[in-house]
Amino acid sequence: MGLTNATYDLFISDNISNLTKPQIKTIYPKFKTKDYIPNLVLNQVFTNRFPNDKYPIIFAIIRKVKYLNQLYNSFARSLKKIDSAKPRINEYFDIIFKGEAILLFLGQIIDLINCLNGSKLFEKEDNSIWQRAYSLHNDIKHEKTELISEKKLQVIQIDNDGIYNSNTNLNYEELRKILILLNKEINEILTLK
Repeated sequence: MGLTNATYDLFISDNISNLTKPQIKTIYPKFKTKDYIPNLVLNQVFTNRFPNDKYPIIFAIIRKVKYLNQLYNSFARSLKKIDSAKPRINEYFDIIFKGEAILLFLGQIIDLINCLNGSKLFEKEDNSIWQRAYSLHNDIKHEKTELISEKKLQVIQIDNDGIYNSNTNLNYEELRKILILLNKEINEILTLK
């Protein structure tokens, strides 16, 4: 006899019970991300202000931040819709997937920024929001199974306050702050001078 949806839902009910009122805010409509890539191209065409070896890195950062914004807002909307009284396995794993994807994108962006600047955004174990986001990124990227606690299926956990594992945590306001900082930096880069 196969497992029913109700059995699956019961299986994740402990995981989802911590999602009663997630304290997360979206970042729209603050940033006009649809203009990022056209503005970058215009900047390069009219000012040629980015060195040829840095232009692909800047393009990759902007492209990834643009999609990270969309993913983050989708994540926030999904969190706000989830009903912990009626846990649904597909909704839960959709949220986990989006949380993991956000952290994986962030790790890639941090690597690109480090490459662009020629220096690191954070020092090892400095406990900054950048370091903690990167630590979560690495834990997911390497699927560190030793971090999966009992009755859990994934490296990260998501609750009302943020994303965490036994190694570190990042609350939603810190995650939102990272996105706002990245978007402000992109807007600064894209301002025609």
